[in-house]
Amino acid sequence: MAGALLLTLLVISRQIASPDFANLPLRAKVILTFIMVSVLSVSLVSATSYLTIRSNLESVVSDSLRADVELRSQTLGNEVSKQLDVMEGFVLGQTIQDGTDAANADYAGNKTTIEAQLQQQDLVWKAASYTDSLVQDVLNNAIAEELYEFQYNFPTHSDLLLTDKHGATIAATARPGGYSQGSKDWWQAAYNQGQGALYVGQPIFDPATQTLSVVMAVPVHAHLKPEVIGVIRTTFHIENIFEVLRAAHLDFDLLLPGGMLLNQRGNMNELDPDTLARLQASHDANYAELNFDGTLQLVSQATVASPDLEDADVFKNLNWTLIAHEKPATAFAPLYTAGRTALLTTLVVLFLTTAVAVILAQLLVAPIARLTQVAAQIAKGDLHTQAQIESRDEIGTLASTFNSMLDALSRAQEELRESEAHYRNLVDYSPDMIAVHCDGKYVFINPAGVKLLGAQSADELLGKSILDMIPEEGLDIVREGIEYLTTSGDPTPLTQRKMYHMDGTSFEAEYRAIPITYAGQPAIQLVARDITERRQAEEKIHQLLAQVARQRGELEVRVAERTEELNGLNR
Repeated sequence: MAGALLLTLLVISRQIASPDFANLPLRAKVILTFIMVSVLSVSLVSATSYLTIRSNLESVVSDSLRADVELRSQTLGNEVSKQLDVMEGFVLGQTIQDGTDAANADYAGNKTTIEAQLQQQDLVWKAASYTDSLVQDVLNNAIAEELYEFQYNFPTHSDLLLTDKHGATIAATARPGGYSQGSKDWWQAAYNQGQGALYVGQPIFDPATQTLSVVMAVPVHAHLKPEVIGVIRTTFHIENIFEVLRAAHLDFDLLLPGGMLLNQRGNMNELDPDTLARLQASHDANYAELNFDGTLQLVSQATVASPDLEDADVFKNLNWTLIAHEKPATAFAPLYTAGRTALLTTLVVLFLTTAVAVILAQLLVAPIARLTQVAAQIAKGDLHTQAQIESRDEIGTLASTFNSMLDALSRAQEELRESEAHYRNLVDYSPDMIAVHCDGKYVFINPAGVKLLGAQSADELLGKSILDMIPEEGLDIVREGIEYLTTSGDPTPLTQRKMYHMDGTSFEAEYRAIPITYAGQPAIQLVARDITERRQAEEKIHQLLAQVARQRGELEVRVAERTEELNGLNR
């Protein structure tokens, strides 16, 4: 469309600049001049508005994407820190500390002797049956009871295990593979050569339970002393973390060390080296356009961290990066809508002004000198001028009709300007209604949809049947539309039809329904906007043009009759 406008402007400009322009009929001059001015002015206004909207929306999308990923990364970090805090508080219990001290006091001999004892005990452990006293003493003691109670109170934790300062298992909620844990990475990191440190491992997928979990380990300190007397380990199931990530309009993935990508569904995939390199290169940018998950998407990322300085080393060792990604078509939907609106507005105004130019040219064919100055003012865009009515003959009728036409055009232009300003505000601040219904009931609706349907809050609509909000005469159409979507699986074309507020009143709407999967269930997504004002404005314009055409026909008949009378007198 933009190319067609530029071509039109170039052709008209060339024609006007030609020496033959002076020889053209007055009607042609008026039409060409009026169209050129209209195309130029409307195109400049539309282009300026579009570029301004584009710049603002791109900035908003960039800042919003970055803010979302930073907020979610902090949420993720806070969740992990919270679990560490829970574990640190748990090990302060008197039973834990006393039991660990007692286990350490049972050792005799030097370090080599103790290690030899642990190796022998580990062999006995691996050979023992589940009912053996060695195993039962670990699984059923006072400390184990504390571990079981903790696991009951915090069901996201399992496989708790407590060791002494030499790595020997004191108590556990599930039988470990070995008695000595001193060679385990988590134990060595948490014991930290007697200094103590927090430990969080990388996510591990358990095929048996189909769950993702991380190993957490916390040192046990002597009462009111910095001395590390043991280590407690737990397996933390991280599904609740992904629930936090799923509660957003963006798609989030967790980038792990080594290029492994953990998505919201718990699936773990390895990124290709090229995508990983691009992600690393754009880490500090607000967003970057990358080929992600097989499609071009806007990607923003933030390092997972926690405001708790005591946990800083834990997250530094984890090296987790949260990635947010969104398709450009979704992120920049308001921008594309603004572009289409600007072009459509330009064409509508151009066609309107072209019609006005033709009408003016036809009215100015006769040598009406007293209207020449008025016509020049109109060609410059001044629609508020008035032609002076000096008589009641055909010329006076022409002037009166001319003034009526100008008044109507002024009102239409003002109404069009008001409508355009209103629509621009909607684009800037109010997105379209987006709602999802499953089994005929609303399961999601955005704030614009709440307002559009006349509800006070989304709670008034969620769980409510969509058919309850539609009068009897509209039920068949809605049922047919739902049946079509369910059977065909194809989105509906952009459709204009009546929709209804909660109070039963109707309004003109433009919408598209798209079959989707929501929470694992087939659902329908509805994107709609209120077009009542636009339809009313179009109707007014059509009425105005019909009125002008009718008056023009009457004038032509009267001019023809007068000409016939004059010709008769001349004979």
